Amino acid sequence: GMSVFAADGDGSSGTTPPTTESKSYIEGNGGDISIPIKKDVQTDGNTYAPDTIFEFEVNPVSVTDAPENTAVPTDGITKTEIKYTSADGLGVNGSIIKGSNLKVNQSAFTAVGIYKYTISEKNDGYEGIRYDGKSYNVYITVVNENGKTYPKYVKVVDAADETKKVKEIKFVNDYGKDEDN
Repeated sequence: GMSVFAADGDGSSGTTPPTTESKSYIEGNGGDISIPIKKDVQTDGNTYAPDTIFEFEVNPVSVTDAPENTAVPTDGITKTEIKYTSADGLGVNGSIIKGSNLKVNQSAFTAVGIYKYTISEKNDGYEGIRYDGKSYNVYITVVNENGKTYPKYVKVVDAADETKKVKEIKFVNDYGKDEDN
């Protein structure tokens, strides 16, 4: 199982569990860690879900508090996709929500440090969809405990405002809700 911890006020993590109430940390125990991701396609309530696959970009950015020349692993977080079909229907109140998980790959990290990734939605240009331009920063704190190096804490923040802690990654698309296409 996983325990969820909150962030320290200054955003630092170290190896001690954070202490505030916001629950913005996911704590791992030496295995892969799942980060929930949600997709919300909003319609006018009379439009069926689009037949498309939504993809997400995972970009390695930087690493701090790590040995010199430590690289950010490109496979540190496994991409996911969320598939919609017209069979998903009209949704509830014009909102069709589906979820998946991004996976933090324990085996990709071989050195301690705080690894930063940016997560965004890929704009595939599906006709009629207004894609979400939001992005999220994911910080993975890798520790060495009892001779094992592994991701211990994962923190997700809004990339536009890093003080805004996030409980889940969520992308919202307009598919005819505000303007009929």
